[in-house]
Amino acid sequence: MKEISPLKDSVANTALALHANRLYATLEANLPFHLKIERTEKEFDIKSIGHDDFDGQLTHNVSAHPKVDRKTGDFLAFGYDGKTGVVHYSLINEKRKLVSKMDIPLTCPRMIHDFGITENYIIVPDLPIEFDIKTAIKEGKSVL
Repeated sequence: MKEISPLKDSVANTALALHANRLYATLEANLPFHLKIERTEKEFDIKSIGHDDFDGQLTHNVSAHPKVDRKTGDFLAFGYDGKTGVVHYSLINEKRKLVSKMDIPLTCPRMIHDFGITENYIIVPDLPIEFDIKTAIKEGKSVL
């Protein structure tokens, strides 16, 4: 029986990111999915390479919108945990090496689709969309 990996068993179909000459397709709950484009004068082919954990350095999901710093080439990635309310953040340099990693606690589990970056900061919004099953289900019916 195949073991299911929650970071490697779903489709990456929300956005694309280019880092260290690799093209990635992304989705909220996965690792980035590496795609390779091969071209000739008359045609091109898109090949599925697979989920990329940056040689084991990336241990959390990556949101649909990671950022690549235009000045440094760094890959800034975060993934939120819908159960604990923690945002996992990793910075990977242009040589695909993990530079820093941190966990950012939020007030409760949140859906965080995107984040912002400046030259010196990352901006993680703590917005009001909560993962709260008791609130979402009322009398056996979804209220969302």
